[in-house]
Amino acid sequence: MVNSQKNSNVRFNELDFTEQQRLRQGVRVSTHPDVKAGKPVLVKFSVWPWEVHYAEAETTAYEWLQNIEVVPKFIGHVTEGKDGRVIGFVAEFVKGARPAEPRDIEGCEKALKKLHELGVKMGDTNKFNFLVCDGHGVMIADLEAAEQGCSQDELEEEMKGLKACLEDISFLGGQYIVKE
Repeated sequence: MVNSQKNSNVRFNELDFTEQQRLRQGVRVSTHPDVKAGKPVLVKFSVWPWEVHYAEAETTAYEWLQNIEVVPKFIGHVTEGKDGRVIGFVAEFVKGARPAEPRDIEGCEKALKKLHELGVKMGDTNKFNFLVCDGHGVMIADLEAAEQGCSQDELEEEMKGLKACLEDISFLGGQYIVKE
């Protein structure tokens, strides 16, 4: 069993996962016999070579935020084949979560504040990146645009823009469920 703490060197072959649900291109809910006792996890990987840096950036953000409760736990890296290059990562799957709505502003502000207290700017505050777990608070996902070492002004600006992001009626950042 893989320990979700201190796991920045843990690697999994992409071919060893069994897909349960495709959320969008490069993002799957999957299972692996050696991960979380075979329970579903989120697997996010690069489809194209030019996307690899996004996976690297997001993995780095998970490392910064590993010990806060508002971010899904980072489990390990996904590799291209057994000993191949890193193309993505595995994280905790937040079952039963829904995208944030304007009525969730308080919980979203609380979660975003946790990042800001560590000097981390989320970078993409669209409503689909806030996972509301009714009765259990809000978690933040999709950290590929996160930045560390931001000024207080930048963090305050991001917080001020949160309400507008939650009220946005476009599907920007939305999840398309693909039925195959």
